[in-house]
Amino acid sequence: MLGLLLGVIVFGAQASWADSPIQERAWFEDHSGALTWEEVQSQEFKPYTGLLGRGFGSAPIWIRLLVAPRLQGEPVKSAGRYILRIKPAHLDEIELFDPLDASGTARRTGDIHPWGEDEYPSLYFNFSIPQADAPRYIWLRLKSSRSRLIDVEAMSDEDVRQSDILQEMLSASYLGVLMLFFGWALSVYLNAPEKLLALFVLKQFWAMVFALFGLGYARLLLDGHLSPGGINTLSDLTMIVYVFFGLTYQHSFAKEMRPPAWVLRLFRIAIYLVPFELLLLVTGDAMAAVALSAGTVLFAATVGVLITILARYPEPGVGQASVFVAKPLLIGAHVLILSSVLLGVLPAVGWTDAPRVLVHVPMTHALLSGMLLMWILQVRAHRLLLRQAQNEAQLLALSEKVATERNHREEQQHLLAMLAHEIKTPLSAISMMLDRFRSTPETVQGMKLAINEMNIIVNRCVQAGRMADKKLELQRTAFDPMVVLEDIIGSRHCDALIQSTGTKGLKLISDEQVVRMLFSNLLENACRYGAPGEVVQVSLAPHAAAGVNGVLVVVSNAEGPAGRPDPERVFSKYYRAPHARRQTGSGLGLYLVAGFASRLGGTVRYVPNPLTIRFELWLPL
Repeated sequence: MLGLLLGVIVFGAQASWADSPIQERAWFEDHSGALTWEEVQSQEFKPYTGLLGRGFGSAPIWIRLLVAPRLQGEPVKSAGRYILRIKPAHLDEIELFDPLDASGTARRTGDIHPWGEDEYPSLYFNFSIPQADAPRYIWLRLKSSRSRLIDVEAMSDEDVRQSDILQEMLSASYLGVLMLFFGWALSVYLNAPEKLLALFVLKQFWAMVFALFGLGYARLLLDGHLSPGGINTLSDLTMIVYVFFGLTYQHSFAKEMRPPAWVLRLFRIAIYLVPFELLLLVTGDAMAAVALSAGTVLFAATVGVLITILARYPEPGVGQASVFVAKPLLIGAHVLILSSVLLGVLPAVGWTDAPRVLVHVPMTHALLSGMLLMWILQVRAHRLLLRQAQNEAQLLALSEKVATERNHREEQQHLLAMLAHEIKTPLSAISMMLDRFRSTPETVQGMKLAINEMNIIVNRCVQAGRMADKKLELQRTAFDPMVVLEDIIGSRHCDALIQSTGTKGLKLISDEQVVRMLFSNLLENACRYGAPGEVVQVSLAPHAAAGVNGVLVVVSNAEGPAGRPDPERVFSKYYRAPHARRQTGSGLGLYLVAGFASRLGGTVRYVPNPLTIRFELWLPL
């Protein structure tokens, strides 16, 4: 509302000069477009007050004004003349008919005439008419491809000079405020580039260009460089481009508010109309282009209010505020923008009369919308910065937590390594003493097997920790995998009989210790959980997978008391089949096989059949 009031007070202040010499206003629409001044004088005119708005149309509008006489005894002011001032600064042609004019020369002004030919050059259109001792009627004939919206005032030279000073000062201030909006948006965009700010920068830039034409500066500055028709076309083009960037900005902002999809599609209709406006302008139908543009702005502003009402703001993160202003304030801002559009468009299309001060509302709309949208963006930018700071703080806290957990895990690994060393040392001593201990071979063998189980569990815990931290460095060498397999089979104590078949002489380039651990874990799993007294089958043969040569090791055994493992969990860490818990084990053997096989570029699969439990390990040569 501040921008609207500013426009009303600023641009309407000129209406508060001395009492107007114009005592009566009336209009008549010449639908034939061919009536002469003499013929029009006999027509019936309709009286009006304030601002005359007859919408868009090709028919000329005749305006009859009753100019008051100079009072008896009143001194003749300003060389005995009045300046007839006509607003706004975008009317195609106004022709004056004054009974006191005996020159016989047509007196015309407007956009289609050079600025330098005006009788009183200023930012608006002007005629000079003589003061008289008796009241008289004068006539104006208005013809325009834009809205036939017109305001007429008569002032003395002294009053018009004061009006010009005030007008130029306020127009410069108006442009300065628009430049301030533009400069703020540009600086924010350069510091934190994003699409929404870029669109607002473009919108404000074209708002300034549009204001130059709307306030009459462009007609003054381009006079002599472009033809009046060219300036006119450029003015219409500037308005359409300004509307386009305003709509594009609103659409981009509306998407952030997440309204229903149908209302966004409704708003996009306004954007799709812009190419048609340009087409109309290029084909010479400027009136239809401007009328469609005005309707587009009104439609978009109405849908904009609907969008804010139906908006579903995205939920902010925990401990974060929404980047949008409060919904009632956002709705109120868009209602104000819609109000300024209505006050500007409705008189322009001839749907309602309006007081004279509203002749500049189209200009105040740019000021009001710019001010409100800048406020909304400022709040958004500030809250985005706060959110960024919160995110950075959370990221820092998360990094510290990760570092703490990493340190904790490293401490666990150190503890595990220490326990492994401390446990394995006495176990070795016990093993040596058992060699000297006089007892039955079965007792000694059982004790050694128990110690070996403890060694295996400790080793697997250490290997699992290294794999989790990805600290294992592979030492690749060339070796015969069948020789390694036979060595493991020969050194293993197993209740079951192990039968092996394979090809010797293969050259596997890999980490021998890791491969040895893979073979050992698969064999131990088969011996431990297979059927007692049954044969464990092991085979090793060359095998190509996906075009890569490799070696395939197959280990199979009959189902034992532990039952069959779950295919979905068999390679999971610490997984053990329910019936396998009666036996010692860590639940890490197959987990390590899967993890280290992947590190070596290989694969391991569980492929059971109705008779056996079968694992296939493939490693690239």
